[in-house]
Amino acid sequence: MTLFRIGRYAAAAAAAFVLTFSAVPVWGAEVIGGGAQPAANRDAVTGPGVIGTPASGRRITEELKNQTKIVTPDTDVPENTGSCGYTRDDALALANAILGFEEDGASKEIAVSYLLNQIWYDPQNLMVGDTGEHVLMLYCGPMADYEKSYREALDGLEFFSNPIVMFLEDASGSLIVGVQTGERFTEQQAAANYAGAQKLLAVLQDVKAKTSGMEQGDTAKFICDYVAGLFNYDATFDCNAIGPAMTTGRTACVGYNALTELLFRHAGMRYCSIVAKEKGGDMEHIFGCAEVSGHWLVFDTTNYDRDGSRDPFWIFSDRYREGMFYQDFSLVGELTDVRL
Repeated sequence: MTLFRIGRYAAAAAAAFVLTFSAVPVWGAEVIGGGAQPAANRDAVTGPGVIGTPASGRRITEELKNQTKIVTPDTDVPENTGSCGYTRDDALALANAILGFEEDGASKEIAVSYLLNQIWYDPQNLMVGDTGEHVLMLYCGPMADYEKSYREALDGLEFFSNPIVMFLEDASGSLIVGVQTGERFTEQQAAANYAGAQKLLAVLQDVKAKTSGMEQGDTAKFICDYVAGLFNYDATFDCNAIGPAMTTGRTACVGYNALTELLFRHAGMRYCSIVAKEKGGDMEHIFGCAEVSGHWLVFDTTNYDRDGSRDPFWIFSDRYREGMFYQDFSLVGELTDVRL
């Protein structure tokens, strides 16, 4: 099988992927494959005021190693008709415009591939599991990209609420990342996602223009208020992704955090998502921290906007205040100098 780094591949006849997997809740989602770790097993705090990065994810139990799943190309799929008014080059340019801030080459390639394959319909990316589930391939690359791909999945997919993400290994040892789609992914769905991504880019450009010349602290406050004004909290978690939220105006923590991160990054500030578990419950929560004028501060725009009060407790905050309600903090990104 020939693999291309921007989420495309030529599927050989009767090709199949054998998947060693585990299913793990991640803020309402599931990550399957490659040994994704439950929150309790992630590295938590490595020192006073330092949040540790997640575990490598390679530690799979012997029981999980013995589990396999077969995924094969979906051969009975319609071709791309080209009737939706845009091209693959248009979709790629849009994905790059949204994610152009990413400086790490491999991380950017993975993130762009994830988004591209949600907004462009390529029938070669459609697969079927051995129990009939439909799978959309998001990324193909070397197995060395596993950890970066896993981190990107933890940060959320733009157009799939509460997704089940699959990490597969093909016969050549290459990494394939896919997402279960419920019904078969269609050209019309990709076009609707493309329109949502256009709305997202317009928001990013609008905020960047409005905050041009501001001090970082003022920019950070503007971003938090903008996100709170754009979204309403979705307690059902049905719209827990940034893409659908651009149309519905409602989302939960994944959508809030995703837009907050994009706005901070487009403003030129470093940002890192954090996953934590609520105290006294099983739910996981995702929020983030940003480096503002040389200081790392917590920005939890979900809770800032949850009841419409815009309580300043949740922004320009710290680990102590967030720790009153959450525990088992883990960084999603690869930054090593985050101190809260």
